Amino acid sequence: CLSLPIYKRIKINSAQQKHIQSQLDLLDFGQKPFIFEIAEHISESHEVLMYIEDYLFEHDINTHIYPIFVLSQVSDYLGPLNIIKDTQKLPMYYKHKTKQLNAKENSRNKMVELKQTQLASIRRSDFAPTLYNYSKNHKEILISQRKNHYFESLIARIKKDE
Repeated sequence: CLSLPIYKRIKINSAQQKHIQSQLDLLDFGQKPFIFEIAEHISESHEVLMYIEDYLFEHDINTHIYPIFVLSQVSDYLGPLNIIKDTQKLPMYYKHKTKQLNAKENSRNKMVELKQTQLASIRRSDFAPTLYNYSKNHKEILISQRKNHYFESLIARIKKDE
């Protein structure tokens, strides 16, 4: 019976690239979703995020089969990683207890396993341009929305001061 994908939590205690890389080398990406927890004493959170991004890109790791989340207080990050501030924001799908599957669930689980192996064999470079263009549009919307919010707050302050 295939084990169900449950989050694996990885604590990142160092902001040095070689330590992060050696920690990531030990992981088996594509087998389960990961939560990278950046230690609170690390002040270079943006650098740590960049090191993780670079590692995933250099090793052509597909993060679309199982997502990678980063538990951090960073708020102005616009990269490809999923930043969360609280574990309550994680998708509930991967938060379940393991139990024995019945026959119907087991046959569906085998189908899912087959699809996962097919997805795992897809190279990131095959779909990266399409995904990049799609995400670029969403980032532009996000940036425009932030600018809009900033200007609205300025207008509200000016009206308040008058």
